[in-house]
Amino acid sequence: MPHEESFAERAVKVELAAHRYSLLQDASGRLLGMDGNGALKAGSEADDSVVWDFNPGGFRHVAHGRSIAAANGRVAFDGASFAPCHGPEKLPSEHLRELRANGWSCLTGILAPDVVDGLQRTACTDAYADLTPNRATPQFSQHAALARTAA
Repeated sequence: MPHEESFAERAVKVELAAHRYSLLQDASGRLLGMDGNGALKAGSEADDSVVWDFNPGGFRHVAHGRSIAAANGRVAFDGASFAPCHGPEKLPSEHLRELRANGWSCLTGILAPDVVDGLQRTACTDAYADLTPNRATPQFSQHAALARTAA
């Protein structure tokens, strides 16, 4: 039986990461990754196979180390153009290990900067503190950031 203190409430401070990985996504939402053999693949599952690091002139796959070239910041594959988007600070497998060890894992800075800006604009906080909140319209329909956060 686990020790009772392991379930006691406690404050945990988690710093924002200085480095973030990238995801490469096409217009339909597919993510570009690599299969177990190091071949490019596109799909909807987000695991370690879709995590990239920015490299001058392209991207380096975190698990395989293979680099791919980018033209104008985009990668062409399977008839689609994949653009970099806000990625995680840690590999999904690292978060899973933390979850199994601690019962929780903190996904810091998971929201893209434009989403955070939209939330702040809707709430009239931070840079938008001089605005007056719109109480006539439900907040959920005032900015797409709320739906993106919920999703």
